[in-house]
Amino acid sequence: MRLIVISFLGSAVAALLLGRVLSRGSRGGSRIASGGACILYVLLLLWRPDSAWISNPMVILAGSSIGFLLSLLLSSTASVLAFLLTAAVVDLLSFSGGLTNTILSDFRAGGSGLLSYMALFVETGGQTHAVIGVGDLAILTASYLGFHRATGLDTEPALWLLGGLSVALGLGLAFGGLPGIPFIAGGALCFVAKRKWLTPPGP
Repeated sequence: MRLIVISFLGSAVAALLLGRVLSRGSRGGSRIASGGACILYVLLLLWRPDSAWISNPMVILAGSSIGFLLSLLLSSTASVLAFLLTAAVVDLLSFSGGLTNTILSDFRAGGSGLLSYMALFVETGGQTHAVIGVGDLAILTASYLGFHRATGLDTEPALWLLGGLSVALGLGLAFGGLPGIPFIAGGALCFVAKRKWLTPPGP
């Protein structure tokens, strides 16, 4: 379980840091780099190498790159919240009976194994566990960069978003897999509420 938690937090933080690096670069250069990473990820999905040493880093890179590109659409706190709430609803529907549910069922039945290239996996106790999906990393990175653009804050939004996602991990370990994006949205709502009602006004 310790390896799962460490891998989860490490991959989430790595995606945020990569996204932050992209946001600090030139707009054109970062878009080209992110687009290139997305193309590499598509090639990974087509090639499907039997190596977690290739697929796991690519999941993180693709998640942060997609998140950066999505964040270009987010310029205010309200837009980030709207984006997250929409993504949370889609994630719930997909997890309960949509595409995510189909991919999970196929993986459990020993089918195509597409999930192996859409999530970061670790092996512990003789079993392989999906730790975090590329979609979760993309939404996490996009919302963080959007909040940073809207508020100028670096650490605080990251902590709230990671906190929400960590709750999903804890509940998932206790009761079985859960969709992560609704919990990211929950962390975002707490961040916004704290800034609105609990942060003292400036001088």
